[in-house]
Amino acid sequence: MTLRRLDLNHLLLGNLLAEGKDSASREDLIVLGFSTGVFTGCDISGKDKVYSCFDISYRLSGRWICDIHRCQAGR
Repeated sequence: MTLRRLDLNHLLLGNLLAEGKDSASREDLIVLGFSTGVFTGCDISGKDKVYSCFDISYRLSGRWICDIHRCQAGR
């Protein structure tokens, strides 16, 4: 179950990147099936938590999922 939710999160985030977008409304993604409670990593070393879903990182900010980007290899 968790792997399916991670796969869907990754697909949705990847689709946004393919469309040239780096942010989206949290509500819009949740309607599509995005699960904010599942992720493969969380970096809390900076001022904001940066979550990752496999090779894609993002930040939750209020009603937005923003700063979506693919992680560079080796990071």
